[in-house]
Amino acid sequence: MKYFLCLYCLFNFLVAGLSQCPDTLKLYNFPCCISGMDWSESDQRLYLVSDVNNFVYVAKVNLNEMVSQVIDSISIVNSPHKIGLEAIRKKGNTFYFAYEKDENTNGHRSATAFISKG
Repeated sequence: MKYFLCLYCLFNFLVAGLSQCPDTLKLYNFPCCISGMDWSESDQRLYLVSDVNNFVYVAKVNLNEMVSQVIDSISIVNSPHKIGLEAIRKKGNTFYFAYEKDENTNGHRSATAFISKG
């Protein structure tokens, strides 16, 4: 049954353009290029990062209506890079971030990863 539902949803998404799958959240006010997220059970909030800016986005989730909406953003100060956030984890009041910095020098591409506490 689970596989049937997935195939049905994929068909609706790609071909039919019908209603959204029943197990998918509708998203409101979400930024472009979400690269990481973490759910905080204690806050009942979803925390998101984008790899194109230095903000933590705060979203509330309503599972009864299957809706998630960004309600606030927090600026990250003293980060190692202005862009490139890839992941976020929240433990207590502390956020942990993973960054990725791509460099292309004379046709040779390299990536460096950084972990930061905020």
